[in-house]
Amino acid sequence: MNPAELLGFIGGGIGMFYGLPQALRIRLLGHGTGVNLTTWLLTFGVSTSWAAWGFGANSPSALIMNICGALVNGSVVVAIMPSTRRAIIYLLAITAVLWFLILTLPDAIVSAL
Repeated sequence: MNPAELLGFIGGGIGMFYGLPQALRIRLLGHGTGVNLTTWLLTFGVSTSWAAWGFGANSPSALIMNICGALVNGSVVVAIMPSTRRAIIYLLAITAVLWFLILTLPDAIVSAL
């Protein structure tokens, strides 16, 4: 494994856990009152986009760690939304659109976005 991938796994592992306390708190309290859904949807989108980039760039650290981050962020979204089914549909739609855009648009456009 090259040093860049190793650093990617380390950084991704650290970054992945910033959403975990929020997800656990929501589960413990049983509600997501005061937690902004839009912020967590955007954070989920960022993780999903980076995972798509990691897939396209053959970067295991970017792919794996951002999938893990998306799962953590997605768990917060599912906990906030009153309907689990609706939350999962939103998350799958966001994932499908972002992966399609990241993997099909030219690199110059993706980099600008």
